[in-house]
Amino acid sequence: MKRIIIALAAALMVSATAQAQLKFGVRAGYGLNNASWHVKGASAKLNLGINHGFYVGPEARMNLGDMFSVSAGLQFEQMGTKYKADAAKTSENTYNIILNELKGLKEELGPDGYSYFRDSLVNPIKTQYQGNSTEATLVLYNISLPLSVRAHFGKLGLLGGIDLRYTVSNKLTCTLKQQGQPDITETAFETEIAMADYYIKGGQKPADGTKMKLNDFYSEHLKQSFTVGAHIGADYELYEGVALQVVYNFGLTSFIRKPWNNVIAARANSLQVGLSYMF
Repeated sequence: MKRIIIALAAALMVSATAQAQLKFGVRAGYGLNNASWHVKGASAKLNLGINHGFYVGPEARMNLGDMFSVSAGLQFEQMGTKYKADAAKTSENTYNIILNELKGLKEELGPDGYSYFRDSLVNPIKTQYQGNSTEATLVLYNISLPLSVRAHFGKLGLLGGIDLRYTVSNKLTCTLKQQGQPDITETAFETEIAMADYYIKGGQKPADGTKMKLNDFYSEHLKQSFTVGAHIGADYELYEGVALQVVYNFGLTSFIRKPWNNVIAARANSLQVGLSYMF
């Protein structure tokens, strides 16, 4: 990965010296986001939905002769994913997924922590939430550095490259939908989340009534701020300097950090459609 970045940087420097054809521009558009999940040892499948987002930022482009160019951008983007389990499968899916995660984290949690998670949080899922449905949404706000190589065929351009991505903020929400009863949000589980935080940290037991939000738990224990991805795409010049761009981004590294990513890996993907304008 370092060699790719160095090669792109070197290409920019050589081209700047030889031709000095550096252009600047901006690009913005809509993102159709999702994530690919892999749970080790779990037979349950996740039903993932689409999370809508956006991207916007500047771009610098350098020509390498008549046919090729390289570019570097700096953009702010909204990515993420949704999870939804139907009433018939919610409890069994959730149970299998969480139980398999716990089995892979016995050493990190310790005997007491593992027993607490299993007996107090995981096992009741089968009976307490049977017949209900669960919906969760994770939104990731990132600053990304896309580095691309582009081949030009008249007004058509084909591009590909890598993305260095840093998550500056996130929002995780979860709702349990009960049949014939009001929905339950993650607020109802904040005491259990605080206890889970205690067992993971191995620190002082929280006082009675201590609560912790689900998003804070994610940020504290699961969030991997720096990730790497790749992209492929195409753009077509509509007017002088203005192009329609379609790019598919796919994650190469998980946005769930160690040791949890040894059990569940999650990679962010996004289909971005927008416009670019080079000055």
